[in-house]
Amino acid sequence: MNYINMILNRVLIFCFFAFISWSCQTDMELEIELPEPKKKLVLNSTFTSFTPPYVKPLQVRLWNSWPVLDTSQAKQITDAKILWYENDQLLDSLYFDDTLNAYTLREFYFPVEGANYSIEILKDGYKNISAQNFIPPGVPIQDYKLVSFAGLNNDNLAYSSVSITFNDPEHTENYYEIIVTDVSNEKNKYRLWTNEKIITEEPWYPSVLSFDSKLPQRLLFNDKQINGTEKQIVFYFTPEQVIDKGKLKIRYSIIDIYLRSVTAEYYRYYTTLLQHKYNQKGDFFYGLSEPLNVFTNVENGYGIFAGFYNDAVTIEIDTLTIR
Repeated sequence: MNYINMILNRVLIFCFFAFISWSCQTDMELEIELPEPKKKLVLNSTFTSFTPPYVKPLQVRLWNSWPVLDTSQAKQITDAKILWYENDQLLDSLYFDDTLNAYTLREFYFPVEGANYSIEILKDGYKNISAQNFIPPGVPIQDYKLVSFAGLNNDNLAYSSVSITFNDPEHTENYYEIIVTDVSNEKNKYRLWTNEKIITEEPWYPSVLSFDSKLPQRLLFNDKQINGTEKQIVFYFTPEQVIDKGKLKIRYSIIDIYLRSVTAEYYRYYTTLLQHKYNQKGDFFYGLSEPLNVFTNVENGYGIFAGFYNDAVTIEIDTLTIR
């Protein structure tokens, strides 16, 4: 009852101050001249080694930056000069591949663990930008388990649970990312949630009071609480399902479950990006949070250039009638 009273008190206080704020408003026009922001290039490239069957070719995408108050879409740039370096040696220039909708190398090329990679980008009208990163050592999935039907959510849809076990290397700072996709289709990511404190206590993880926020498509965490130990992570997602003749059925599907070892730069970029997006949504009691600067490791620009190591398992989900 104390918890319910606390919630009701917060609602009343929120409504009171909202009324006061509304009643005190006056009609006035305020002209503010904002300085024109400098144009900067926005880079996005996350790269990994050749790890069959989960092969991801080298891809680099580039956009022009756009003013904060401009709601138009950013334009992708396809005619920049991009130089690719391996261990400080110029390897080649990248070209734009229409099939990938990204820059790539002309030959069958994949970065490798243990090497340092850097990129330099030249485009008329913009400052040259550059960045560097590497692929961290891989941490394999030791064991995994899928429960096709783990319960019903608030919408009466079935959800599944997955547990993965891995051994965190000791004496090093390690960063991880979990993703679930349709088989061989990284673009189609499932939305995930978990009760693991190692993830829910991360600043980026959405508050339970953020009713309008969508669940994340990636779970990011570090090893500060588990350094050098074996860890099992349990998380949940909503599988493909259909109502057939009044019965709820989980459909047959094949999914890939990724445990990615990522660099600190990769981790900082995506955690601050997620936290920034959730801050814009706010929550029921406290409203919008303070804006958050999204991390970048791109010199003279924005975005991310970072490596990761993929380990993954492919799992079949059989057809199952729920109710």
